[in-house]
Amino acid sequence: MTLSSTNELDLIVKPASPEQVVATWRRTHVVWGKKLTLEKYLEREQVLSHAAFTGPNLTVYVLVPRSQPDTLDMLAHCDVFKRPCLVYSVPATNAPSEKLDNGSSTESEALPSGTPSNRPTQGDAYSIASVFCPHKYRGRGYASLMMKLVYQHLQSQPNALVSTLYSDVGPKFYARQGWDTYRAFHYEIKVPSSPASTEEIGDRVEWLTSNNVDELVQQDCRQLSDKVQALALGTNPVTSPSPGGRYLLILPNNATMEWHWLRAQFVGPALGYTQPERFGCKITAPTGTLSVPSFILWIHDFVTKELHVLRTHWNHEHDQKLLLTAAVEEARQCGLGKVIVWKVDHPSLFVSEGPRIIPEELPVEWKVKEVERIDSLPAVAWFASEEHQSEGPLTWLCNDRYGWV
Repeated sequence: MTLSSTNELDLIVKPASPEQVVATWRRTHVVWGKKLTLEKYLEREQVLSHAAFTGPNLTVYVLVPRSQPDTLDMLAHCDVFKRPCLVYSVPATNAPSEKLDNGSSTESEALPSGTPSNRPTQGDAYSIASVFCPHKYRGRGYASLMMKLVYQHLQSQPNALVSTLYSDVGPKFYARQGWDTYRAFHYEIKVPSSPASTEEIGDRVEWLTSNNVDELVQQDCRQLSDKVQALALGTNPVTSPSPGGRYLLILPNNATMEWHWLRAQFVGPALGYTQPERFGCKITAPTGTLSVPSFILWIHDFVTKELHVLRTHWNHEHDQKLLLTAAVEEARQCGLGKVIVWKVDHPSLFVSEGPRIIPEELPVEWKVKEVERIDSLPAVAWFASEEHQSEGPLTWLCNDRYGWV
């Protein structure tokens, strides 16, 4: 069966039945279940399917013949997670008008910042993962057709604002289906064998565990929402909205973080590691001085033996080195060889001139290097309503590792 011999109308994309969901897990084990037995991989997927981030928010879509909707021989399939986001766009008429010699303007009068048509909108982002086409069906156009149909379906959903994904097949495939794909970089930090000294971490660091991390994540979501609102009102001191620009923030809520940590807590013991208990750390500050303290959140990847930073926020330049030192020490204690930090544009983090990861200013034994990624390339399809339609550049605010699925 190929698209050249079968009319596209004979194929449909539909939510998978429970039996089809399990069949997709069995198929993808060889790709995304490395180092886990099939039984452990199926168990992991079952555990994750009951997390708050998944549950009713996860739909597995399958491409199947219209005449065989329940077949377990699916032509292609993918996972789609619904999650909260904020979008904002700046009307091009907000651009400074160019005055002609007679004093008239080449543009209509600029809209004041923060007018009702200009405010951020909260709605749904649909994050796509685990796009899979069986080897026997590859090269026949099935994956492309599935993504085309999924795009159309998601775009029609109430409150749909964007769809995101992270491409492992380069920038072109998903761009052809409607997802604009962007270059991406990260920093690699080599974990030294010697432990960090007490003086390096000091007594300002408080480790984040299941007992105290939820409140901080909630505070972070609130502060980010407030900063997007300030951006729209033109009162954000760090980032000024660009005329015609579009802005996206995937909210880093508790459900998102829990899903990442559940993966690590399952995989670690399955591969013989101690189950991780520390999900990050924060820098303690006098009560009432800061709404959100400087912090870092991470996930242990026991398959690649890397510690991935999910999200970081800092209030002072010297805080970042302290947070990274804590991350490196956590990786060392857990037997992980690298710390991976995605390179995120600093204004998009709502940080002023502030600390960048400059390899020359970090410990030489870390051997920090910047790497252009060839996988997990961020991609966005913009579904927002007419209120937020624009052809201007997109800024994905805080496009850090927590957004990956």
